[in-house]
This record gives sequence, structure tokens and C-alpha cells, in this order.
Amino acid sequence: MVNVNTKKAMPKNLMFPSWADLHCNLLELIIDKLIPIRDRICFGAVCLSWYSVFCENRLILPIQLPLLTLAPGSDTYNYRHTCWEISERTLYTIGRSRFHHLQFPIDTKYSIFCSSKGWLLMSDISSSSIRLVNPFLSVNNTIDLPPLTSTIQLHCRRAWYGHCLSPHKVVMSADPFSSSNTESYSVMLIYGNDRKMAYFRAGDAKWTEVKGAFYIHDVLYYKNKFYSIDCIGLVCVYDNIGKKHFVCQTHAIVPLNIKIVSRKYYLVESLGELLLVRRSVRAGPCLTCGFEVFKHDPTTSNWVKVESLSNKMLFLGDNSSFAISTLDFPAYKPNCIFFTSNTYYHDLWRWPSHMGVFDLADGSFKNSDVLEQERFPIFIEPKLH
Repeated sequence: MVNVNTKKAMPKNLMFPSWADLHCNLLELIIDKLIPIRDRICFGAVCLSWYSVFCENRLILPIQLPLLTLAPGSDTYNYRHTCWEISERTLYTIGRSRFHHLQFPIDTKYSIFCSSKGWLLMSDISSSSIRLVNPFLSVNNTIDLPPLTSTIQLHCRRAWYGHCLSPHKVVMSADPFSSSNTESYSVMLIYGNDRKMAYFRAGDAKWTEVKGAFYIHDVLYYKNKFYSIDCIGLVCVYDNIGKKHFVCQTHAIVPLNIKIVSRKYYLVESLGELLLVRRSVRAGPCLTCGFEVFKHDPTTSNWVKVESLSNKMLFLGDNSSFAISTLDFPAYKPNCIFFTSNTYYHDLWRWPSHMGVFDLADGSFKNSDVLEQERFPIFIEPKLH
């Protein structure tokens, strides 16, 4: 019979081990399971050893739920300036109705046009200057790109230079400040009235115009190649990026719905699959009336209509299009498409932006009363640096 009174007491440090003493391998397993950026920040606030693991993994960040950048309201906006010419924006947390005011460290002559991988593309139309700005960085947050006029030949009157050079969409192959891609990122830009394309690689002195690309609706960087889709739904693949010429391969055109007045096409990567989204727009204030989703079949190079996105959400607009799993963000409804305005800049003076959520299951729309009067919204992915 054991005499419990004579049993040695367990050392206190074994009875109550310190969380700070967890092995770094275990901490890395834990942080890998944390998807939302808020959870990762809380992880790093536990103690110094946890913060060290947080810092080592801050650049290895899964794709995040985007924020919505909004221009000042119509009651305070000065319409003598161009549509996107502001030095302050409001960040809106989707689904939580939270607003955060953000002062941009930029020259107010630069206008915001689009976003990709947490960076905003800004341009001074009067001088054709272009730069990338990261609003989540306090230092080294600007990358100046060559002006479009350094390479691209313009065939329009001087008074229309702004329209000929106006950026519509930018897509980056990688975050320029990620640890492994500092000197190896590429940029594809849609610009001008004819929606042409130009290409820039880190270190280049000028843009390279993509010959034969006109009326491009969207661009996607997918499996180390750039994909584009034009106004009739024709998808092209651009290989050998960085060389003098592009090798263009075409994929089958999506079947048209002749009942639709106007269309807007998007390309999205979703868990390794290539999706094509067709947005239907009716006349008038360019209100969205529906979405169709197609999946690319690599064996036949055909597009197959998709009736459900399963547990995924799509985010479409003036941002580089992307998908997020609701398994990582369970508070959000799956099988939905979040979208921002499809109205061209000359119509934005008359109508507020049309944005909302489209439920692919029942074809219904959910529009936010909070945002219904907002103009010039752009999705942007939050980053840790």
C-alpha cells in the first residue's frame, strides 16, 4: 500500500508548464491553422516566443477576406476632381459594418484605380505616371512604375490622353515585398478606351505592349501564366512572359446568352480550378441582373456551367478577382458572389456604385443599405509585412 503522505510532490514547473516554452515546431503547427489575420495577430501577442514565430510566418499569409476601400461620401466629395483623386479612404469590413478611416501617404494628384495582392494601382493621368501603393505599410510603401507613354504609342488627341491611358485593371504575379519575390514579380495592366494590355517585369525600364489584345475585360495570373478574357468571352493564355514575344493560346468561347443586353467577364482561380464568371447588366444605371459561372475542363478545353460554388465565395470588381473558402470564414454564407460597381467612370457622376452579394443558389441579390450611396469601391486584400 502506497503512503501518499510520503510521495514526493511534483515540481511546480511540470504541473503548470509555461505556454512560452512550447517548442517552435508546435507553434508553427498552430499558426498554420490560423487563417484570419486577426487570429494571427492575437497569436503574436501571447508572449515573446510566440511573437517571434508570428514574425517568421507573417509573409506566409493565406488569402484573406478583403476590405472595401470607399471614397468620401457625396456630401463631402469635391466633384471638380477626377473620380478617384483623393488622399483619404475609408476601409469597410465586409459583413461586420465596421468603418476605418485611412490616410494614404500619397500625393493627391494620384488617383486610385484598381488593386492586386494588397497593392493599389494609382496614376497621375496628366503625366501618365503610375505607381503601386501599399496602404498597410508605413515605410517603403510605394513602387514607381514607368509611365505608359514611354513605350505605348497613342493615336488620340491630346485632350483625350486621360482616356487613352486610364488604367482599368492590374494583376500582379506576386507580392513585390514577399520574402521570395522581391525581384521577380510581374505586372499586367489593362488600360485605355480600347482596353489594351501592357506588361512590366521588375527591373524593366519600360512597359511592353501586348500586341493584338483589345477590349480585354479581365486578366488572371494562374499556374505561372497570365490569362486574359475579352468582350466576347475569348480566353487567351500568355506564355514565355518576359521574352520579347508572347505565345498566345486560345480557349473555347463561352456560349453567349443573346437575351443579355450587356456582359462583363471575369477569370478566377478557385482551389486550383479556373473559373469564368459572366456578369449580366441591364441598360440604364448599369445595374447587375445576374451571374453565370463556368469551369474550365482542361481535357477538352471547354467551359462547363457550374450550378454551385460549394463552400466558396468570389470577389469581383476593380480588384484582381479571387475566391475564398467559407470553411476558413464560417460566419459568411457560401456559394455567393461579392461584387462592386460595373459602371464606367463617365456614369459614376450620375449614379452611385452598384455593389452587393449574389446568391448563386437561388439567384437572389442582397444589397447593403449602408453602402448603397457609396462611390468608387475597390476590394483590397489585407497584408502583414
